[in-house]
Amino acid sequence: MINSKNYSLKIQDIHKLTIQFLCELTILSALTRVKDILNVVIFASTFRTSINQASNELQGVPCSSYVLRQLTNNLQDIDQLEKELNKILISKLPKQLKRKKRQVAIDLVDIPYHGTTENDSDVRRSKAKSGTTHFFSYATAYVILNGNRYTLALVRVLAEDNMLDVLKKLMAALKKIGIKISVLLVDRAFYSVKVIRYLKTRKQAFIMPAVKKGKKANENGGPTCTQRLAAQKKSGRTRYTLTNSEGEKVSFDVVIVCRNLQKKKKKRKTLLYVTYLVNSNSLNWVRKTYRKRFGIESSYRQLNQARIKTTTRNPGLRLFFYALALILRNIWVWLHASIIASSRRGGKILHLSKLPFQKLLLWLFSAIIEQYTLKGEIIGSSNIHRILDG
Repeated sequence: MINSKNYSLKIQDIHKLTIQFLCELTILSALTRVKDILNVVIFASTFRTSINQASNELQGVPCSSYVLRQLTNNLQDIDQLEKELNKILISKLPKQLKRKKRQVAIDLVDIPYHGTTENDSDVRRSKAKSGTTHFFSYATAYVILNGNRYTLALVRVLAEDNMLDVLKKLMAALKKIGIKISVLLVDRAFYSVKVIRYLKTRKQAFIMPAVKKGKKANENGGPTCTQRLAAQKKSGRTRYTLTNSEGEKVSFDVVIVCRNLQKKKKKRKTLLYVTYLVNSNSLNWVRKTYRKRFGIESSYRQLNQARIKTTTRNPGLRLFFYALALILRNIWVWLHASIIASSRRGGKILHLSKLPFQKLLLWLFSAIIEQYTLKGEIIGSSNIHRILDG
């Protein structure tokens, strides 16, 4: 029988749930005024500001130097912090995720860093973005459940980390959780001989963009390497052999998908996908399946809506601040899957419009300012009442 009862979900409920989630971090158990500090951190996340600004806006909370000092002192064991954050991410995993095989996406995120990087093993160099070539990087594994991303695992990526080792950590985490993978949708950052050979050895079906390398068609002697495949004007399949700097080789199937971008100008774009154990005869299926991970485009916008602004080079703080945005989004997904969704035969009906992610952030913001109140006075150089009362 379907339960037709309705229950109220209030602002205070979501705030209490979020605090309970974060209080599960035993690494923070030694914090003094732990709930005050967590409220400052959540406020900074929902207001998308810095810890300093958050402390300055709220009455009755510790100053920013105290908050940062307490967090810094208690987040020194980064390996333990990463372990506990991953535990929280899956603490309310929807039961249906384990009932059948899922398409799982592996992604690499680079957070721009503009500070000093000398002898800093936590900062990676990569292609220039946002005015810098240095980044704090994190790899995540997630599923798309009913159109929503649910982050399952988070791994720091250090300057000298091998992408194969990072992938192995994520795969081990997924196995421990009990997630069964049908097709792995892998970020192009993992495109390498070692990673492809590893996945083929494991008999793991996957789709991964092939990085376009070599001379382009308009260059002398071109096209070469994967640019030769990218120069094709007709969709199809082919075999390709990739060789790394160590002389190691791996052969794989490449799906070539050509698409018209502008019909009038006949401009076309060629997409290349490395595939393994993907038996669909439809080339477009490969493209559409891989595009599912671009549900992350909207989810990344949401993550950025909840990411604390910081210039710190402390890797523990950086990891905690980034993971907080993932945790808030997982709470949002869980609320929709387990609390807000209505039951029906054959599954549940989601009602995402009832609680958009921005609304969840607004509710958390409202709960915190109700508890602490905003500082409603600043010092100016002129008397505004001369205008108001004039």
